[in-house]
Amino acid sequence: MSKRELGRVEALARVRSKQLRLVDAARLMRVCYRQAKRLWKRYREEGAAGLKHRSAGRRSHHAYEPKYRGKVLRLVREKYSGPV
Repeated sequence: MSKRELGRVEALARVRSKQLRLVDAARLMRVCYRQAKRLWKRYREEGAAGLKHRSAGRRSHHAYEPKYRGKVLRLVREKYSGPV
C-alpha cells in the first residue's frame, strides 16, 4: 500500500472508533466529503484492502512484452558491459 492509502486507512479507522467525524477525516485525507463517503463505504465493506488502488500489481498496458524486454537487456549487457 502507498503512503496515501495508509493515511486513509488510519483516518477511517479513527472514524470507525468515533475519534473523528467523517467530515474531519475528509480534510485529513484531502478529499471532498462525497469522496470520503465513498471511501468510508468501501472501507466498511472490504476493510483496509478495499482502499488499495484497483490497478496496483497489474502490468501496464504500455509495457513491453517480457520476451522483448529480455532481448533488449541481453543486448545492452553484451554491448555495454566491461570496464570503462
